[in-house]
Amino acid sequence: MKGCFHPLPGFFFVPRVVSGKKVHKPIIASHLDQGLNLVRHPCLGGRRAFIAHPGNARLLSPIRAAKSLKTMCSSKLCKAALDFLEYLSAEGEDLVGVTGSLAYDPRNAEDIDLVAYGPRIERVYKALRDLRKDGITLPFRGRGHAWSNSDYYLNNAIASQRLLFGRYKGFEYNMRLVYCTKPARCTPIKVLGEAVLEADIVSSISFSTPAFYLMRIRRILGTDVALPTRLEYIHMMTFRLRYMEIPTGSRVIVKGEIESLEGVLRIVPDHAGFVHILSPP
Repeated sequence: MKGCFHPLPGFFFVPRVVSGKKVHKPIIASHLDQGLNLVRHPCLGGRRAFIAHPGNARLLSPIRAAKSLKTMCSSKLCKAALDFLEYLSAEGEDLVGVTGSLAYDPRNAEDIDLVAYGPRIERVYKALRDLRKDGITLPFRGRGHAWSNSDYYLNNAIASQRLLFGRYKGFEYNMRLVYCTKPARCTPIKVLGEAVLEADIVSSISFSTPAFYLMRIRRILGTDVALPTRLEYIHMMTFRLRYMEIPTGSRVIVKGEIESLEGVLRIVPDHAGFVHILSPP
């Protein structure tokens, strides 16, 4: 499950292991298990998603998974993950855990997936900055899962500044920082269409999940949406790590869907869009 807002008492979720098989695409998961139904939901603008309910799903806590890692796995990767967690816990954060295959199948995990919750995630981000400054972690310059060529080029342009993913003791790691500790009820949104914009990033909260950017529009390169004629600024929102940590002051071209939340417009590149950096600050 990602993010803080869900259709309570249910939860949006992405299945990763279905009928014993690891999957990455929701449509494949629905084919493997007929009990999994993709539902169009107004909180996602009519996009399809899986919804779990506490009574018919087993929810695995990343915090508990981290605590049980010592007894469940002794591989080099698991030991590296535990060392990483110790660095972050030294900052006084007890809401740090593991996700992905490290949580549900640690013996076969190939990378270190971490998550931290709560209003003090800035302290965790500072810890990541200190680890990079001391040379304990290194930038990630490879190609992430399902990355396009533009995603790869974006990362190469700013890899040295990115802390949410990198390399630790030879293993790839990624980290999500989530402000909430409890889920809240989601609000319906509208998906109006697509747009391609050239814009300057004016300000941001770029390390949280989701990340938010305020952008000053320079040019509208294409759109099928009737945007306001004097639209000068627009927000960009993303749940994708690959689009986080883009520095303030960067000039970018963004392709994404235009969403409206209670009348406020934002562009979301997560669904077959992209972010291309023209000039870092």
